[in-house]
Amino acid sequence: MIDLPSLILTSNDLLLVLLIFLIFFANTHRNYKFVFILLNLSLLVWSVSLAFYYRVEEPSLLLLVGKINFVTINLATTALYFFTRIFPKQESFHFKKLDFLVLGSLTIIPLILFTDTVTVSYTHLDVYKRQFSAL
Repeated sequence: MIDLPSLILTSNDLLLVLLIFLIFFANTHRNYKFVFILLNLSLLVWSVSLAFYYRVEEPSLLLLVGKINFVTINLATTALYFFTRIFPKQESFHFKKLDFLVLGSLTIIPLILFTDTVTVSYTHLDVYKRQFSAL
């Protein structure tokens, strides 16, 4: 039998997939379409990686899933920022100083993926996982 949190998570993921397809195949070519798809795709991958994080037991795979989790939420927040900059206005987009700072935050992605900047050891992940698995 499936538990309620898994049912909610699965329903959310299916709705996000449906939303991504509806937006992708929409008959519009607005500037914000790509950013909105990137936002929803990032949230979808984040949600799936979070579900895997609580089910994976092997340390190296757990580390990879944790890194994917950090990367996708970084992409989602960046996409959300640019979506809120573009969406209300229907005019052309011009970069501002803050935009470059937000884009600069994406430089952390290679550090997350290819170094141990975020996670120092597997034991940290295992302790974190045990603390929150009861929730």
